[in-house]
Amino acid sequence: MKPLFFLMFSFCFANQNFAQYLEKQNLNFNGTSFDAIVFKIDSNISKRFYVLENDGTKTEEQVFESIQGSFFAVNAGATDANCDLLGLYIKEKNPLQPVNLNNGEGNFYIQPNGFIGFLNNEIEIKSASKFNSSVLYQNAIQNGPMLILDNTINPAFNINSTNKNYRVGVGTFFTNNGHFMVFAMSNSPLSFYQFAYFFSNKFKCNNALVLEGGDACSMHLPTYKKISSNTKKICKYLILNL
Repeated sequence: MKPLFFLMFSFCFANQNFAQYLEKQNLNFNGTSFDAIVFKIDSNISKRFYVLENDGTKTEEQVFESIQGSFFAVNAGATDANCDLLGLYIKEKNPLQPVNLNNGEGNFYIQPNGFIGFLNNEIEIKSASKFNSSVLYQNAIQNGPMLILDNTINPAFNINSTNKNYRVGVGTFFTNNGHFMVFAMSNSPLSFYQFAYFFSNKFKCNNALVLEGGDACSMHLPTYKKISSNTKKICKYLILNL
């Protein structure tokens, strides 16, 4: 692996006083193509992510018509048929849904699952069992399963699994230049283990989390809006205006 992988990208400044990000379309790793975007975590980034909700009656194109200018968007949060989240949901410091530590059927319940939480000057990805209600998150959403926890690929994953699907996820990592987060979406089906291996080996993520799988995967980079053709409801998006 080339040092610091930044050799593959160049920093792009949407606003030098606000966001620094780098993006790559068709990033190839082990024969799979990915779209990816990396943000340097600081107070400007962590405080400006917000949740955009869709009640299931609007298409993605209609949802994004409400966003002005350049933006990043990714669907996040496992939901039921009524677009209600299955787990933790904090929006603008308001706890709307408690953390879910129950067992159940489906990918959300593969243990450990986790959450992404946005603080004043930090962004965390943690196991749901480590959620602390005394921490004042600006926004937080639970999903799962965890791909990587404390530098270790989730042991629940089978390296030989044939359960392959399109997947979108997020991870965090450190370099000598600071703390970063990467969102990535696969452009072809792959297993949970393969997705975790991508975050672990391409970006050296210490923690990473699945956000969605299958035909509901949706991620939109600042340079283009790739409207999903899926028919499944996409109910919650993380948005960052640039």
